[in-house]
Amino acid sequence: MKHNKGLFIFGLAALPLSIGLNPGQEALLASGDTGGLFHLSAGMKAKAQQFDPDSKQTGLLLYGFDSGVSARFKAPMSGTFSADILAVKESGSPTVNHYTLEFEDEATKKSFRFGVNSYASYSEAYVEYKGVKGGIRYYQNPWNKAEDSGGYTAGYNSLGLYTQYAGHFTKMQFDPASMCVKIMADNGSYQNVWDFSSVFNDGKRLENDLGHFESYNVKLSFDQVVSYSKASLLLTRFGGYDLSKNVEDHPVLTASFTKKGTVGEEYCLPQGRAVSLYRGDLDTAKISTKVYDELGNVVSTADTFTPTKEGKYYIYYEYVDGAERASNFYALPCLTKENQTKDFLFEEKYDLDVSSQKRPPFSCSFPCC
Repeated sequence: MKHNKGLFIFGLAALPLSIGLNPGQEALLASGDTGGLFHLSAGMKAKAQQFDPDSKQTGLLLYGFDSGVSARFKAPMSGTFSADILAVKESGSPTVNHYTLEFEDEATKKSFRFGVNSYASYSEAYVEYKGVKGGIRYYQNPWNKAEDSGGYTAGYNSLGLYTQYAGHFTKMQFDPASMCVKIMADNGSYQNVWDFSSVFNDGKRLENDLGHFESYNVKLSFDQVVSYSKASLLLTRFGGYDLSKNVEDHPVLTASFTKKGTVGEEYCLPQGRAVSLYRGDLDTAKISTKVYDELGNVVSTADTFTPTKEGKYYIYYEYVDGAERASNFYALPCLTKENQTKDFLFEEKYDLDVSSQKRPPFSCSFPCC
């Protein structure tokens, strides 16, 4: 699709989900039993460690023969969600024309959907809330492949055209703190499909009453499949789990930050959450925290701390139960009260989003580093 500013195409890699299971676990998974990773609806099947020769990807294969089949991830999620999904082809075309991921907040039961439409050589992503769809339309500068929006989203969305990218491998992220849904573009960077914290995105209006999702459930549905074919999606990553290889039942530790810190004011750390792949939520009493400044000095070992200067503070979460361990670092930006409303002045100095990372900027010997 051409435009005088460049080619409208939003590059994105599909959502691969892959998990390696032993025969007993795979039997539970395929049967839809609560002991498996997903609750499978009637007509949905699953096979672990499947290889797709066209894409050279390995992952968890979800397949069925009818529209409407679904798979709901057993354990509730918290923190940033990511998924890599490949629409598997048959005779050169995707077998699933349209699939969605539904995110439901556990507290309010409010939900929205992230959808993908698969075409012959490209895909389009969008979000949907209360029947209204939206997806930012980008154009690609041919000289540097930069993805930019230009105020054309409302017009394209009215024609049923959304965030476009090449191929059928979707890599998406959902940040429940900022309420942003993103996909990976053709240039390798993540771009917003939609920001639910704003009513208008690039001129398109989509009203919503969604707040931050502290804890949420995820369901994947085949909304439209190719008739008389085995409709398949290959999941290589889902909710922080790498499904492309054998994965042991280890806990994943997350925390959900919904605000920045303010200098001179006490900050209450969110409760960490350790979730096992097969056992669900683990004992929160076995989770401890430490707060570090940018130089690596310990500021607090309690569940609260008071920032004394602007900058980033690093919150270390650790879960320990005998030999079983999990850990994670979060970078928390803290500003003075005056500057809390002037984020634009600090965009170059600080990344103002709370981010999870394996390694802080100072040297340490923690398990996550």
